Parts: sequence; C-alpha cells; structure tokens
Amino acid sequence: MADYIKAEIFRKDGLIYGFDIKDHGDPIVCSGVSVLTMNTINSLEALLGITPALEINESGEIHFTVDDHKNEKAQLLLRSLELGLKGIEEEYSDDIKVYD
Repeated sequence: MADYIKAEIFRKDGLIYGFDIKDHGDPIVCSGVSVLTMNTINSLEALLGITPALEINESGEIHFTVDDHKNEKAQLLLRSLELGLKGIEEEYSDDIKVYD
C-alpha cells in the first residue's frame, strides 16, 4: 500500500474519458476523494443518463470510464472532478498525486 492516493486521468482527443483512483493516504483526503469521485459517477448516471463502466475492488480502488465522453455535460462533470482532485492535491500534496 502506498502512502498517498494516485489519481490517473484518462484522455482521448483531449477529452477526459475516465479515471483510476488507487491506494490510500490520510483518511480525510481519502474521504474527500471518494466523495468527489462517487458524486461524479452518480451525477453522470442520474443527471445525464450515462452509465460509466465502473469497478471498485475490495481495497477501495476505483476504475471508471465513460463511452459518451464527447457529451459536453459529461465533460463538464469530469473536468469538475479533475479540478476538485487537483485542488485537494494543492492542499495535501503529500497525500495525493494527480496524473495524466
């Protein structure tokens, strides 16, 4: 287990189409990352009717992708998640790393 969260952003043609969230850090940071990620997934489904491919394993690692990533509203939600993750990284750089 790593000492920090790894958030990898997946892009295709400059558009975000998914994320991997792995490992753990400070429990407060983990909670914030979990809330942002699950809210994005729930918003994609409830507000846009987009069901992402989602895998959450026993250790809490999250892998998700969306097929309809060219949807402008989906991009807004995914970019909002990225912004939130990077904001957490700015404040807690020892506990989370965001990668492209």
